[in-house]
Amino acid sequence: MTPGDAALSRGDWSPLQYFQQYIEELLIQDLSVFTKQRTVQGSGCSLNATPDEIKTFLGISVYMPKQE
Repeated sequence: MTPGDAALSRGDWSPLQYFQQYIEELLIQDLSVFTKQRTVQGSGCSLNATPDEIKTFLGISVYMPKQE
């Protein structure tokens, strides 16, 4: 398979499939844990951010345009 063939095979991928291709689930889980740790350090309370909430946040962050 050439790089051109690989690009053509991704033509019908969903945004979620692209996301999963480049962002590992372990990274999402780590971000969830680190977010909880950081909020406890800063405020004494846990944010209790789940991996699904981290995915949602990242998706919204990518989707929304930067406002100046």
